[in-house]
Amino acid sequence: MSSSSNMIALEKQLALKEQKRKERKAGIINNDVNSYLSGDVEGDEDSSFDILNWWRVNGACKYPVLASIAKDILAMPVSTIASESCFSTSGRVIDPFRSSLSPKMVEALICTQTWLRGSTHVALHHEPTIEEMEFCEEIEKELACGEILNNGKSLPSNVRK
Repeated sequence: MSSSSNMIALEKQLALKEQKRKERKAGIINNDVNSYLSGDVEGDEDSSFDILNWWRVNGACKYPVLASIAKDILAMPVSTIASESCFSTSGRVIDPFRSSLSPKMVEALICTQTWLRGSTHVALHHEPTIEEMEFCEEIEKELACGEILNNGKSLPSNVRK
């Protein structure tokens, strides 16, 4: 036999062993699931039944594959935020600061927040200049007083809102 035919035979043997290993592994998982599902129900009537403790004590020796799956799934923290927020009024309380904001300022803040959240991949490293800060302060003062000037003239009252 030549060396190339030996290599081909060796590759076939390795492929066959790998296939058998996969079949055995699949059989173990299938056997774990079947034996778990056909087993007796425990803790059905008992209100103090602790499933985490049951998997800790029984799972590893009876169902090794399912125990590792249960460990991954049961380790996930359960969130109660949605149900708590339904019955809580703490997020809906309007404090003096929130109630002092004008509707336009609230809209501007919400838009800015949305814009900043949407552009997380963009790094914003802009320090405002003194001129920009002074300009913003002037606009804030004008908004606070309700006197937005248009070419030296006050805007009509129906446009100020």
